[in-house]
Amino acid sequence: MYSIVVVELTRLGDVVCMIPALGRLRTAFPEAQITCIVQEEYAPLLRALDINLQAIGLGATQTLAGFGRGLREVRRIRADLACSMSPAKRNAILTLGSGAPVKAGYLRYVNAQAQYLHKSPVNVLGRKAAAKLSYGREHLSLRAIKVCDALGVSDAPSTTPAIRSEVISQAHQRIAPFLAGVRIPFVVLHPFAAWVYKQWPLENFLGLAERIVTEFNKDVVVICEEGERSRWQAASVGSLHSDRLHLFSSASIVETAALLCGASAMVGNDSGPLHLAGLVGVPLVGLYGPASPDLTAPRGTHGVYLYHPVACSPCAQTTCLHPENPCMNAIVINEVLAAMRSSNGASAQHQASAYA
Repeated sequence: MYSIVVVELTRLGDVVCMIPALGRLRTAFPEAQITCIVQEEYAPLLRALDINLQAIGLGATQTLAGFGRGLREVRRIRADLACSMSPAKRNAILTLGSGAPVKAGYLRYVNAQAQYLHKSPVNVLGRKAAAKLSYGREHLSLRAIKVCDALGVSDAPSTTPAIRSEVISQAHQRIAPFLAGVRIPFVVLHPFAAWVYKQWPLENFLGLAERIVTEFNKDVVVICEEGERSRWQAASVGSLHSDRLHLFSSASIVETAALLCGASAMVGNDSGPLHLAGLVGVPLVGLYGPASPDLTAPRGTHGVYLYHPVACSPCAQTTCLHPENPCMNAIVINEVLAAMRSSNGASAQHQASAYA
């Protein structure tokens, strides 16, 4: 059986943006065994998709021992084709070290936090490329699609794989005790991001949560990682509506997806959970500053993306030239509320099918 290994060892948003390319590969190679190599916390998401593939999750890939285990794992697959889906060092090394006779994708490491700002060639080794391509300053979703284009499968019709309904239903049952204390439909907020310069101030999120309760009469669920829990708890001390503000922290990405399926809307910084919400069809309000939504916003879903570009945006996000972080602080609460009101129709349509 023809075997394809796909490597994407970066962040959640990158993994979600890769999913349409998986659909295209499956259409082009209907009988192939497709195996995705991702960070261990994201593997359950790929296994939950309504597409025939395998997903292997790797842990501790930042360490030499962990990366060595990953290299042994990818060699064990004995793939005929290996694909590096973004220009990250770990992706390139695993792909080049896979032993596959044909290798495609981003095989040269780009030493940058915001890799989409840099031009990266799409390489094909072991066969002639269908087209000479490169990626840079384009939307994240095009990055993996260009690997398909270089392999000559750009014309393969496909639909974006979705999470299977039975997986969502099972995860919903697991989080039912939490949801018992939440009025449905609710609004989800995600006030965190991997990089500090992408974060709208926590006090703004708290002010927004209070206004959602009073003006929309909806509960608010704040999603976070376990390490972020204390930050929100400290910021929300003294909240006037603490009984209607709920904090959800789960190590399961599928449980987080199930929670999002019950939301009427999500407001969040430019981050992986925003892309996850887009994947399950939640109406979105995204808050952007260091990166333009034209480059990194979720696609294929109803969304309003607030962005007040300054002269230095988009930027590399490693330092900020302005201590007041003007690109994020320019967004005001009333603007977010107006964006939420503009998505009311999509919210109603989404809620009609949630948890069905």
